[in-house]
Amino acid sequence: MKVECEGGSYRHLVRQLLLAVSCLAVLFTTPRTGLPEDSGTTHASFRTDDVCSIFDKVAPAVVGISSRRGRAELYYGSGAVIDPAGLVLTSTTVVPRGAEEIQVYLRGGRVLPAKVVRIDEANELSLIRIEDGGRGRPFPWVELGDSSKVALGELALTFGNAFRSIEADDQVSMGRGVVSGFYDLRKTVSESQYTGPAIETSAPLNGGTDGGPLIDGEGRLIGVLSLNYSLSRWLGTAVPINRLKPLIRQEIAIFDDADDPCPGYAGLELGEADPGEIQVVHTQADSPAAGAGLLPGDRVRAIDGEKPGSIADFRKVFSRARPGQTVTLEVWRNGEARKIQVLLWGKF
Repeated sequence: MKVECEGGSYRHLVRQLLLAVSCLAVLFTTPRTGLPEDSGTTHASFRTDDVCSIFDKVAPAVVGISSRRGRAELYYGSGAVIDPAGLVLTSTTVVPRGAEEIQVYLRGGRVLPAKVVRIDEANELSLIRIEDGGRGRPFPWVELGDSSKVALGELALTFGNAFRSIEADDQVSMGRGVVSGFYDLRKTVSESQYTGPAIETSAPLNGGTDGGPLIDGEGRLIGVLSLNYSLSRWLGTAVPINRLKPLIRQEIAIFDDADDPCPGYAGLELGEADPGEIQVVHTQADSPAAGAGLLPGDRVRAIDGEKPGSIADFRKVFSRARPGQTVTLEVWRNGEARKIQVLLWGKF
């Protein structure tokens, strides 16, 4: 969200406030028939316990962001940490090309500088990396979902730094609604320049939530909130995460072979816990990795005899293996080295 200063106009801020009021009006007047409070365990369920659990899971990875471009252009908004090494996904309406003095506001009152990793204006994508200053511990991060599997009526939650809530009050804002539409945006509104596929949501998008995550009922990121919106329905929109994944994959310090172009499948998710240290984050139930005995927290020291210094190194070696082949992982667990062989499946 851009804020004009030094003689600039405040008309944009007024427009954003009017949009927020419109979104709230839609939210509170939407009929509740078909979506009762205790309608089961589907994504469309609005049970308070489910939503609170998702908030507890996602909120630590949601950040506020401010940046400057030139002397007169100030920006603020939201973002989500998407890998344990501090990669933050946000929007070009928050971190535009040429942005400087990028500050990331984390829960707990910490403020850390960040640098630009990648900007893609056509997709309204900005990737920034938090400069940790030797903190040496992984950041909380949110898992990427699959926007192609999202259905109308499913639970949708918006997270962010609404009206600088993280900066001022150490409070991540959250809005609740449903996925209310899918369509192509062909016209731009306000600061947004994005045109293309969009997910519409009835959850509120207030000033400062642009760049924040749209979250599904499993706590996964399915879209990046945009300042664009439906011209006919005045509801908030998000850029689908599947459209952004090819741009993100090159930078993210996460390996998930279920969502990676590698031919073999182990059901393995890895993250960079520390610089040069790769850690098992998750193994899919009933997968080759789980069956072989790999556990979350295992540190991967070698794959087929090669020491990977990064996720990119691991991916390079792993991608050579084909379904039906075995890869040997040397892991460090509880102070001792173990060699674990994983027989790869094909992808279904």
